[in-house]
Amino acid sequence: MNFYKFYQIISESMDVRVKDAEYKNPMATLDDLSWDLMTKLRGFFSSFTQEQKEYMNKNRTPEIVAGDGLDGYRKNQGIINVYLRGIPEELRSKFKEAILYFLKDSDIETGEPYQDKSNVYGGETIRIPVKKMPKPKNNPPELNMANGNAHHIFHNVLGFEDVGNGFVISARDLLMKIDTYNHDLADFDARLDKCSGGSCGKANLISVGLSGDQIRQRLEIIRNIAKWAIDNDYDTIQVF
Repeated sequence: MNFYKFYQIISESMDVRVKDAEYKNPMATLDDLSWDLMTKLRGFFSSFTQEQKEYMNKNRTPEIVAGDGLDGYRKNQGIINVYLRGIPEELRSKFKEAILYFLKDSDIETGEPYQDKSNVYGGETIRIPVKKMPKPKNNPPELNMANGNAHHIFHNVLGFEDVGNGFVISARDLLMKIDTYNHDLADFDARLDKCSGGSCGKANLISVGLSGDQIRQRLEIIRNIAKWAIDNDYDTIQVF
């Protein structure tokens, strides 16, 4: 066997996902919120005249929306700073309205915004206290696995056929296979580490295997993915 091809097969990763479901990053931190606000504000910025765009490009701060403090962006509560320096004076009122609308639309609980001076960038800044991030939405679950381990579980353990570097499986079939699998057999289905050369030292290890307990854990996660798909009217699980 071509060793490079073999190495690729056992070292790459595969995602177990619900086909056609929309995967969105959960909004958990002020950094997520800042990024989401900037995405939603693109339409507002695109409405600028050429003169207003030139003013913004010349005067804007490196960040327009950001969590306050050196590590503010990592927190789920705190202050969001909105820097006005690059916003033309005649548009600032509408800009503030857009920010507050998007926060409310995103189900963000905030305190009373107040205007201040930026110590970092200078110029006017709106400081918005963020009290509570939105409740997690019903996002589809997923699982990332090493290529070799994914093939082992879906083909060797569950008996599905590879459709060409991956699997496309009925969610109901997958749930049935997992529910009828004898979990006591997982210890016998364990997959050993694959190593280059004759050693499993750190420098040579190229594919971590699966113990019986790890197989049981992965099957439970995969079952939850299939169950979510069925409960939310999706038919297919894909593994690529």
